[in-house]
Amino acid sequence: PWIALGKTALFGHMGSRYFVVQRAYALLAALRDADAEPPSSLGAAQHAWLDARLAASDARWKVVATSVSMTPMEVDLARPELEAPPLYRRRFCLNVDQWDGFPLKRARLLQRLDAAGGAVLLSGDIHAGFATQHTARTVEFTVPAVSSETLHAMSAEGARADAENARTGMRMVEALPELLQAATPAIRYVQTTRHGVG
Repeated sequence: PWIALGKTALFGHMGSRYFVVQRAYALLAALRDADAEPPSSLGAAQHAWLDARLAASDARWKVVATSVSMTPMEVDLARPELEAPPLYRRRFCLNVDQWDGFPLKRARLLQRLDAAGGAVLLSGDIHAGFATQHTARTVEFTVPAVSSETLHAMSAEGARADAENARTGMRMVEALPELLQAATPAIRYVQTTRHGVG
């Protein structure tokens, strides 16, 4: 299972939650979602609270603040200009320790937000800035890191740590904004190199 997810060791520089093979993880996520008590980025009490608030609100604008970004962060390394080794020529999730780790739960939550009239999501803690049009009614603004490392710097550090694939990794890092937008057209703006606020 570790190799199918793109891992060759239980622990390494990148850890088990970063740079995961997307198709294999989608299968694992579907299997976990079918459990009697599937894991989620929110607990049952948090889901119930949010559902109750959405149902009771007649506000035209619903704003949901969260420390966990819902924006998908996937990259496709099959693009020829990246010159990736054959085993890397596939789509990866950059980080499944956010809503990418719970894709089916995220889809259901976005449906509930839309059913309530839509929402503006304000998020962070992913070291990059995004503006994402999840659905016709729900958008998200993800603010970049203020003082911690940027996504670009963290990704470059990881790429350099893999000496055998460092050149491919650095090509990916330099093209990261374009790769993220190409993989997820809902992302309307992305920046991975600067600190800041939104």
